[in-house]
Amino acid sequence: MKRILASTFAFLLSLCSMAQGWPGHDHSVMLQGFYWDSFQETQWTNLEKMADDFADYFNLVWVPQSGKGGSIPSMGYNPLYYFNQHSSFGTRDELKNMIKTFKQRGIGTIADVVINHHETVGWFLFPPETYNGVTYQFRSTDICADDGVKNGNSCKDAAEKQKVQLSKNNDEGDDWGGMRDLDHKSENVQKIVKAYERMLIDDLGYVGFRYDMAKGFAGYHFKDYNSAANAKYSVGEVWTYDIPELKKWIENTEWYSGVFDFPFKRTVEKAIHDNNWTELGEPNTVVSDPNYRRYIVTYVENHDTQIRKGEHGENINLNNGYMEKDTLAANAYMLAMPGTPCVFLPHYLRYPQEIKKMIDVRKFAGIHNESFYATYAKDKAYYAITTKGDDGEILVVVGPKANSLPVDTHKYKKILSGYHYVYYADVASFGSKAWISLPGGKYQGRDLKVRLDAVSVDNNVQLAYTTDGTTPDLSSRKVAPGTEVTLPEGRTVLRVTPVVNGKLGKSVTRVYKVEDFKPHTIRVYVNADRVGWNDYVNFHSWGGTQTGTQWPGEKVTRTETINGKKWFYKDYELKTADDYVNFVFSTGTDGGTASKNQTFDKNNVKETSFFDVSPEKDYVGVYFDSGKDKGPKEEHYFIDNLTPVYKQKTIRIYVNTEQVGWNDYVNIHSWGGSHADTQWPGDKVTDTEIINGKKWFYKDYTLNNDDDYVNFVFSRGTVADAYQSQTVDREYINKTSFFTISSVKEGDKFNIQRAASKPTPTGISMVHEDLGKISADNAYYTLSGQRLNGKPSQCGIYIHNGKKIVVK
Repeated sequence: MKRILASTFAFLLSLCSMAQGWPGHDHSVMLQGFYWDSFQETQWTNLEKMADDFADYFNLVWVPQSGKGGSIPSMGYNPLYYFNQHSSFGTRDELKNMIKTFKQRGIGTIADVVINHHETVGWFLFPPETYNGVTYQFRSTDICADDGVKNGNSCKDAAEKQKVQLSKNNDEGDDWGGMRDLDHKSENVQKIVKAYERMLIDDLGYVGFRYDMAKGFAGYHFKDYNSAANAKYSVGEVWTYDIPELKKWIENTEWYSGVFDFPFKRTVEKAIHDNNWTELGEPNTVVSDPNYRRYIVTYVENHDTQIRKGEHGENINLNNGYMEKDTLAANAYMLAMPGTPCVFLPHYLRYPQEIKKMIDVRKFAGIHNESFYATYAKDKAYYAITTKGDDGEILVVVGPKANSLPVDTHKYKKILSGYHYVYYADVASFGSKAWISLPGGKYQGRDLKVRLDAVSVDNNVQLAYTTDGTTPDLSSRKVAPGTEVTLPEGRTVLRVTPVVNGKLGKSVTRVYKVEDFKPHTIRVYVNADRVGWNDYVNFHSWGGTQTGTQWPGEKVTRTETINGKKWFYKDYELKTADDYVNFVFSTGTDGGTASKNQTFDKNNVKETSFFDVSPEKDYVGVYFDSGKDKGPKEEHYFIDNLTPVYKQKTIRIYVNTEQVGWNDYVNIHSWGGSHADTQWPGDKVTDTEIINGKKWFYKDYTLNNDDDYVNFVFSRGTVADAYQSQTVDREYINKTSFFTISSVKEGDKFNIQRAASKPTPTGISMVHEDLGKISADNAYYTLSGQRLNGKPSQCGIYIHNGKKIVVK
């Protein structure tokens, strides 16, 4: 019997190792990047601007459901469309840009997926959607047969009255009475969901899913959907405090999805509420079971449980108020535990420094989702655990008397403390590792001071450090532990490594951006070509320190032409570091006309920005013409928030060929950047300009963005001949440049000399790049720049071979 059980358990473990629900031994920290009604604060463009701040601390960011909801504004939990990715948080393009930026910073984006229920127009009408040439539409037969029955809002009665057919299958899970529950046994539902989730991963760039109301349908569907989409991460909202039920749900997905640990949240809030921190030591969480913790996402607050205002201004979740008094201790405990911790955005915004420091400790120790932890001590006023990471072990104490716990200071070194929490490092487990007191990020002000320290078994440790991102070595500058270093304005990559007896220990890196804020002006550009607003645009603005305009705002007629497009613009002064401006753009001379020709809001603008008014409109509220059901038909224009528009610039490439005798033309073969490759041997260039007595062939090139450039090879002759007379390559040219083709060859190709600027009249025209050769120009020049035919016959000072000489 024991052998059978052992074999069964081994089989289950093998299933776990193959499952796709959540990676094992994963060091990720997740951020819930929104809260209830955070429409302005968590616009995609605003989250994108936080990418640098998130990058070194959060590996995953869970964002709101990004499809169009059945109301405006909508948090996304009433999905009316899947493939229309214009939401209350921004446009599809803005969403893709945010996800792309996150990815570039090493952050994966988690989609909020709401597929248990679906909004309709009336009882049964689902709008059709076309994506990649395929039209998708739910039918009434995709609605569960017993939808709404459990909530006293039966679809069956309405279906009979309207002579509509429902599915033959009952709901597999909990019912959601507010909308139509989808039958996930339906082939049509499965086809649409799979196409939708593949779009989220393959087209938009998400890395995984957070499933809303995952108790609403059977667990085996999650394996099917996640496998089809190739999702790396999956976590279900299975709202129950029943630990066996949560474990069973994971098993039912065949380990293809994790779950939120609702019992963990309740345990933490109960300990705070009861003022009895020993309750944290009870085995009443899913993460306490090592066989499941890989698949557990822990949290202490989210958008559903936060204190907030209801639809009619009433207070919601006031019973959670006690979490407010110990938010820091709750996060300190969660971030020291295994599982994948999910930090709530309002907590992070309220305590950014403290939470960053906690994450620094987690990463310092190398804690992951399968780490081992154990109770160290407990009392009604505190609870302490030890957690083992890849790099060392930490001791965390939380509770009102966290600092009262006696700790062996020879074994443990305090590295962080705050309101009702303390972190210690087990010195022996780390060996020797550097510690930096200040989290990375952006700081205002001058002379930022950072304290360098170490966790080391050797008291004679020194700290080698660099500020340019290079790895410290034994020759780097060294200081004693506890030393403060001052960082300059600008970006600094600080790396610190302990040195013990001539050997280097484990280093730590932080990235800082230090800015001395000064009030400045931003310019807001609007292009309205696509909607035909040719003469003016109304700028209605408010927010921050700005004085709000009276609707429809200021009539702006001032324009600037950039890259052939006309941009209306207006300047705004930002007076503080957190200043901003909100906008609505429109056309129309009176409020009523403008209201019918306005854009959606564009909020929290903090920098020079370019907005393109799209001809695409969307309804404010729900509107779908079904023949019977109609909603309000007020429409607003979308705004595309463009990356800063690059003012195209023209560069001119000059080539002098006197040394090689190419007198009548030169071939310029170009490629690279945004430029199409010329066909070898390139353009035959005959245009010339005389500068200081020398003939220069030239050609102009347009650069389309900050990163644009052109590469060149110069030659003479047709295809075959040009190969014999070509120069070496000149690459990544992004400004007007002067090149002289040298008669000296590099291998079988002519070398090129490049001037740092426009040639001067003196003949000292070339600042050569890595050539180490003397100019082949043997002519003599007067000090005024006149070129002589031979050696001067009169005494005086002349320029020869780039140097002043005296002829006697």
